[in-house]
Amino acid sequence: MERRTGQFSTYDDEKSAHTIYEYADFIDAGSNTDHDAEIPGLKTLRTSNGAPVNYISKGKYMVVSTGKILQSHEPTAP
Repeated sequence: MERRTGQFSTYDDEKSAHTIYEYADFIDAGSNTDHDAEIPGLKTLRTSNGAPVNYISKGKYMVVSTGKILQSHEPTAP
């Protein structure tokens, strides 16, 4: 099941602010003793309106549909 696991602020070249949300697919890792165990799997990034975002490097991202480059200086940004 996919869940939002984080968010951070970014800015484009025109200094407009954008929020990027990080999502992770959680994989069932349950056992006989811990039926609710999960581990995070594949992570994806999306803008606040749901547009997919590609990771370029730490603090640098590209909105897939527009090619717009976004940058973040937040320490929590991947």
